Amino acid sequence: MTVRKKAWPKRRYLIIVEGDVEPSIHGPYPSEFARQRRAQEWRDGDPEKRDGIYALTIETPNTLTKFDLTIGTLALKERDDE
Repeated sequence: MTVRKKAWPKRRYLIIVEGDVEPSIHGPYPSEFARQRRAQEWRDGDPEKRDGIYALTIETPNTLTKFDLTIGTLALKERDDE
């Protein structure tokens, strides 16, 4: 009998730190594009750029990747890169 491992879906979140003081987690988002779009919407509503916006990706149950979303990385992609 062969046991198949179920694929772990990549989970994408935003951590938004309002005023760089109060963190909240948003998501999960179904794609990188959806997460970037939400981050851009948030940034557009924060013209003074007081809030920290961070992406959190859970690749596997034991792997986390966190990185800072800056204006340069908020340019929306035309297609979803999985």
